[in-house]
Amino acid sequence: MSSKPDGGPAFPDPAPREDGHPGMPLRDWLLGRAFQGLLSNSYIMRAAMEAATQEKRTPEEAIGLAAHSFVNELMAQRKQEPK
Repeated sequence: MSSKPDGGPAFPDPAPREDGHPGMPLRDWLLGRAFQGLLSNSYIMRAAMEAATQEKRTPEEAIGLAAHSFVNELMAQRKQEPK
């Protein structure tokens, strides 16, 4: 689990749930979208394979790090936006 702020629920439900769980965190939802986009792009997949080889990582690690990097930046930018 990440110690980073999760952004609250991605799809807040105004009705309280019995288990008290507010729903999927925004960070997790964004990660899913980031992974989907990265995995659907053959150019990015080739670049990840090359980077993984150079950095002695698996392609999955390279894609995971890229997705988390994108989401961390999105969450940081979201904090800076005026409400």
